[in-house]
Amino acid sequence: MIPKKTYLTRTALYLLLVVLAAVINSFSLKANNFNNLHQINVFSMETLADSTLHEGLAGTFFGKQGNWFIMAGGSSFPYGKPWQGGVKQYSDKVFVFQQQSDGSLNIVYEGSDLPVPVAEGSYATIPGGLLCAGGLTPEGITAKSWLLSYNGGAVAITEYPALPIPVKNSTATVIGSRVYLVGGELADGNSSNQFLVLDLSNPGKGWNKLVNFPVSISGAALISQQYGEEMSLFVFGGRAKVDSGPTAFYSSVYHFRPSTGRWVKKQDIRLKENEGIPLAMATAASVDSSHILLYGGDGGVVFNQVEHAVNKGDFDERDSLWINHGGFNNKILVYSIITDEWLQAGETMNPPVAVAANISDGENVYIVCGEIRPGVRSPYITRLYR
Repeated sequence: MIPKKTYLTRTALYLLLVVLAAVINSFSLKANNFNNLHQINVFSMETLADSTLHEGLAGTFFGKQGNWFIMAGGSSFPYGKPWQGGVKQYSDKVFVFQQQSDGSLNIVYEGSDLPVPVAEGSYATIPGGLLCAGGLTPEGITAKSWLLSYNGGAVAITEYPALPIPVKNSTATVIGSRVYLVGGELADGNSSNQFLVLDLSNPGKGWNKLVNFPVSISGAALISQQYGEEMSLFVFGGRAKVDSGPTAFYSSVYHFRPSTGRWVKKQDIRLKENEGIPLAMATAASVDSSHILLYGGDGGVVFNQVEHAVNKGDFDERDSLWINHGGFNNKILVYSIITDEWLQAGETMNPPVAVAANISDGENVYIVCGEIRPGVRSPYITRLYR
């Protein structure tokens, strides 16, 4: 006869195994759902009256306020590509979209409202609208921050606390009443390891420094995601200038829990047992309670070749590399915060982009414009859903 205590222990273990099997099966089913990922273009910049914006913009700010989508800033080369001597143009435009019954986006407002033309800053949707921080302007990198709010007829601009240092290509997200920001590129081309927080309940205190990010970085993708009983931060990829060699592109993933106050390295961006996939200037979006979607981004191979050509003064080679650029990462990658593993959810419908913007409502991910290759933009806002 089996002792009662042993019987209960075996029963508990059995029930635990059943629960674990159910959980693993649930995650497997969710992962399989990503094989049915749909992609559709819901807006094209080609429909705008201003033909200089038809090709699209890279490095825009993007977010939501209620039922409105807000897009602001960005850059393009409408008067000639870089290899033609064209100069990058910066936009001060603000567009507000409303979603139609068929899912498409329709412009309900357009105006030149930004205090300065700017691109490649970080952004976050907060209760009052779209918060824009830092970025690159015609005069250089800025530390300024603004809140963009739409009232149904006009856009209001409210100045928010400036960043401690001017940066571009930082990355930001929100947990509750706090905006978190990581990294960014400095005016000298180096990257910062700053990790900042802005308390929206007391913005007058400004951006406060937290424990440094483990590495200096720019062009990373930061996202907030429920992890156990608390909201946490995940940072994917990025790049940084290295004094002794070409710019380093990272495949690393870091996790931060506010309750512990420290960064933990997770599984690199990789598919199965393959080598890591370095990615900078990608976008990250939460797609359910346990998965994060990574879209687009630059692996850095041609970027480093261009650096080498410039360093040796071969501008013909540089131009050839730009013109014949093969494009960016076309794999749509999905990360499981539970299993710390990656899977591929198909490939991009449009030419893949870097330096794009995005937002997710947990069911739909919207990818905004971006760069198809150096100097060439995408005109589309694309919706991804299951």
